[in-house]
Amino acid sequence: MKGIEINPEAPIQIIQNGYWSAAAIAFSASVAAIIAIKSIINQNRVARMRATLDVILKSESDTYYQDIYSTFTSELTRSGGLISLIDAHSDNEKRSRRNVHDFLNHYELIAIAIEKNILDEDFYKEWMRSTYIKHYQEAEEYINTLNKEKSTTVLFINFKELAEKWDRE
Repeated sequence: MKGIEINPEAPIQIIQNGYWSAAAIAFSASVAAIIAIKSIINQNRVARMRATLDVILKSESDTYYQDIYSTFTSELTRSGGLISLIDAHSDNEKRSRRNVHDFLNHYELIAIAIEKNILDEDFYKEWMRSTYIKHYQEAEEYINTLNKEKSTTVLFINFKELAEKWDRE
């Protein structure tokens, strides 16, 4: 076979070129994966912030929330304060107790959503920190009394833990 020359280095060059190709593909895939992961993390952060904003706006504009907030604040100034609701007898007192519990449950839900990374803690804290702590402190004796009466320590525990954490910061 005249005219065909075989270069003894050719198989080595093919193998080396194959390694470079594989390395380039692996590098490209790694860069794409990093970009995809960063994008997912960013989208999750944006979704948490949007959910937090939605919760804040809803609670500030919702008439039911405004009603339970109004009940909470009026019961604080009532003779006996929130503690007087523990032994509620009349329908009005029972409705007030239910509203106060709904108000405290709202904060409990916020604390759980923050703990589960559904809501953005920094965003919510920036907007509500002092009010959140103040409302916990105003309700603390009531919550402790409820827990004693029920022989438990878990009622509104997430609300308590988050308020205390933010108060320490």
